[in-house]
Amino acid sequence: AALANQAFDGSMRQEERSQYLSTFLTNFNAAVTENALKWHDMEPRRGEVNYAAVDAILAWTDQHHIPLRGHNVFWGISNRVQPWLKQMDDDTLRATLKARAMDIARRYRGRFAEYDLNNEMLHGNYYEQRLGTNITRDMAAWMRQEDSKAVLYLNDYDITTGRRVDDYAAQIHGFLKQGVPLGGIGVQ
Repeated sequence: AALANQAFDGSMRQEERSQYLSTFLTNFNAAVTENALKWHDMEPRRGEVNYAAVDAILAWTDQHHIPLRGHNVFWGISNRVQPWLKQMDDDTLRATLKARAMDIARRYRGRFAEYDLNNEMLHGNYYEQRLGTNITRDMAAWMRQEDSKAVLYLNDYDITTGRRVDDYAAQIHGFLKQGVPLGGIGVQ
């Protein structure tokens, strides 16, 4: 189940937090960051990265021996890409993506059970549109450069409805042909 930022960033009342976390522990044995790892949440303004919620979630899941999925390192849906990224030239954007991947992988090496690498690419991939079809492969390589054991997932929605199954299968096969080290496939 997803762990909400509010339970870890001090914005949830203590009584509600206790009940929330108790309910989680009673009902679930694995977790995913709801919003804490999303780039636009961590760094809405360039250079102002807030790791606090992610660090707090990891501390709590470690304490309770709960595997945690990092959702998500990148999200290429255009309205989820920070305006400051869109203002960059292609070389600067590429370098900034590399820095983000390497920072997250280095900082959290071995802490996340798995990551959603670039969320919902069937529905939009700003980074691919700007930087070409190999950018997902490069994102994976940058992550694995700093954490060779990082387990990287694709994640998308409209799969279980059947509407995008064929598209998703084609995308998966395309990434595998490129050598993207997929550790798993997520569906919403």
